[in-house]
Amino acid sequence: MKIPALLFLAAVFAPTALQADTVMSFEKLRILDQGTRLVFHWSFAFNQLPPTFVLREKNSETIVLNDPQTLTRNLSDLLSVAFDVRIDGQPAGPMKIERLATLSSRTCTVVMSCPGRPGGHVVVRAPFLDYLPDTYFLYFEIGSVKNLGLGTYGFLGRKHPYLPEIAYNQLRSDGSAAAPEPLPPLAKPESVSSASFRAEIRTAWTNDNWLYLCLILLLLRMAKRILLLLLSIVLCWVLLCLLWVLAGFKVPWQIPPLLLGLPTLLLCLVAIKSPRRVGLITAITLAAGILNACYDIQQVPLASVDQALPQLTGLSLGFVVGLALVLLVLVPLNWECQKYPGFRTEWAPRICWVVAALALLSPAQKYFFG
Repeated sequence: MKIPALLFLAAVFAPTALQADTVMSFEKLRILDQGTRLVFHWSFAFNQLPPTFVLREKNSETIVLNDPQTLTRNLSDLLSVAFDVRIDGQPAGPMKIERLATLSSRTCTVVMSCPGRPGGHVVVRAPFLDYLPDTYFLYFEIGSVKNLGLGTYGFLGRKHPYLPEIAYNQLRSDGSAAAPEPLPPLAKPESVSSASFRAEIRTAWTNDNWLYLCLILLLLRMAKRILLLLLSIVLCWVLLCLLWVLAGFKVPWQIPPLLLGLPTLLLCLVAIKSPRRVGLITAITLAAGILNACYDIQQVPLASVDQALPQLTGLSLGFVVGLALVLLVLVPLNWECQKYPGFRTEWAPRICWVVAALALLSPAQKYFFG
């Protein structure tokens, strides 16, 4: 008699202590992969959906869930577009509702199916999530009669950390797993010399001073000085790169772009006022080449020691070819202009002064105005 009496007293004075354990339940989707057919087993509480809403995936049909007379039809319309199944990027086909049941707790249990494709890549999206709260999630797992070890499961939902879609590979017809897609072949890495050549071939166009110097020498009929300019830049690059690699030497201060236009202005002044002073013009040309070469090298990071020679070769050849392309445009144009009477004595000096002014104004406006 003691044990029943104790149980009676406990039930009267402390009823919460003897309540039955509550069973945690969450909505679950189980996909059974039958090869040529995918079967969806789903149980969900539709009381989380709005009582009335417009179903965009069904020609904007109005879904009403609080009318018992039309509940089954409205749920069928909703379930037919609840999941978007694609295999290998193509729609799997219409979703067929095989069994549908509703409970008084406003819970729906449904079995649906759609065509499958053995060995295909399946992606399942859930458009019905857009009509549910952001906190809603659905647990899913995928199994197969031939192989239960698909290992695909998780939580489907609209926001992180839930997955926005389900993706897995179907089994083959014999029950074996589909082979992974082969990785694309790795692209052959570009050599240091070719990368340096490709990067430096546009220097003669992006660094305006090379274009200005060539134009002044051509206008004043000093084409031979261009060869000296090319030779000076190649020798300068060789010397600077070798000193950089062997002795760790590089120009200790950053060359301002505005300084690069000064040799161009000086060359224009001496070439127009004293065209016979060939030695001075050559020295200015060489100085301009060395100064611009130092500036260009500061913009290019040097490769490791074992790749210094290929990079040096690519930089030098790239600049020479780039400058040759500049001359390929300027030389024929200059030849045509020289045919006009008075061009050399009247127009050529004026154009040189304009070019010299541009050599100073171009970096100045970049410095002050960006």
